[in-house]
Formats: sequence, structure tokens, C-alpha cells
Amino acid sequence: MAASQAVLGYGTLLQRGNVSTPDGFTTLAEVVKLDGPKMKKDKKEVTHMESPGGYKEYIGALKDGGEVTISVNFIPSDGTHDQTTGVIADYEGDIRRYWKIVWPTDPSYSATFLAEVMDIGFKDPIDDALQMDLTLQLTGAPSWA
Repeated sequence: MAASQAVLGYGTLLQRGNVSTPDGFTTLAEVVKLDGPKMKKDKKEVTHMESPGGYKEYIGALKDGGEVTISVNFIPSDGTHDQTTGVIADYEGDIRRYWKIVWPTDPSYSATFLAEVMDIGFKDPIDDALQMDLTLQLTGAPSWA
């Protein structure tokens, strides 16, 4: 049996880019969890009177780039988190910008996409770090490299 080639998620980067072009990326500070993009495709039933064996039939329809959910150690003074230049400012200003996920693989692998911050939530546990949870909604397809 061959040895696993699995890679730990440690070292994965989430980067914020420019509004109009997919460049100028800055790493979002202190990401502790990243899920996505969770892409999905609509399905349409196309069953007809002669469908084989009386089973429903489906075809794929429009695709959705999905969402990316993130948890960060919340640093209110950090420029990637704050209300002046960070993700809170993006949320308040309805800013859609380019984002990039860079996985710690060799060779490097990444996904670049246009997205808007749709949800922000804060966790303030008595015995743990302050955290901020974000949801990014992709617009269009991600670009894989």
C-alpha cells in the first residue's frame, strides 16, 4: 500500500485582494479555520413517461460558486479586520473584492474568486480567544491555479 500524500491545513492562507482586479493580495490575520469554497450545482428533474425503470432522471443546471466560512482570532486593531480597512469595512460598505486561498502544497495550489462578506459574527468566550466568524459569498466561478 502506498504512503499517504495528505497535507495538513496548517499554513493555508486566506488573502484579500483588490476590488477590480485579482491582484494586490494581503493575508487575513490569524485565520484559525477555513471551510470552502462549498460549490454546488442546481439539479433539474427531467423524468418523462418512458424514464427507464420508472426512476426519476436529473440533469445538472446552473452552478453556484458557493461560500467560504472563516474563523479568525479577532484583532480589532488589525488592518485586515477593522472597520476602516478590514473585513468589517467590507461588510459595512457592501464591498465585493477578489480573495485567494493558498494551500500549503508542493507545488503550490490556489483558488482566486470574487466575493462579498455576507455574515460577521463574534465569539467572546470567558476562557478563550476572541473570535470573528465570516461568510464570503462567491460571485461567479473560482479560478484554480
